[in-house]
Amino acid sequence: MERLPLPSLIVVNATTMHHHLPEDPPHHLTPQAIQIFLDSIIVSSAPSYGGDSWPVRVYRMYYNARTSLEDMWQGNPVLTAVIFGLPLGFLSLICYSIWCSDILDADEEEPQQYSGTPVGYIKWVMGLTQ
Repeated sequence: MERLPLPSLIVVNATTMHHHLPEDPPHHLTPQAIQIFLDSIIVSSAPSYGGDSWPVRVYRMYYNARTSLEDMWQGNPVLTAVIFGLPLGFLSLICYSIWCSDILDADEEEPQQYSGTPVGYIKWVMGLTQ
């Protein structure tokens, strides 16, 4: 999918969602070339593009989203940045508060220090003595 320069000739089959494009550039199309192009479509010798299969539908959705976002950005970049940046900022704050909440609630006590013999330290670490 691409944007066609104006004027362009495109023939769309509405039942199968296939489209046909002439091989010649639009400014070189004569009435005879258009007649040959239409005749080749009727006899199914012209290449067809598009369709209604799942990969084409997915690509069409991607293309529509991309072109819509491009048009929004070209029309008003500040508003587009706010429309997408503000929800993403709130989502990042929500994710941060969910995944980093244990850091905020951590105890601020100093770890206990042991001063004694090395054997007593091993017993203290293993929890054998109090």
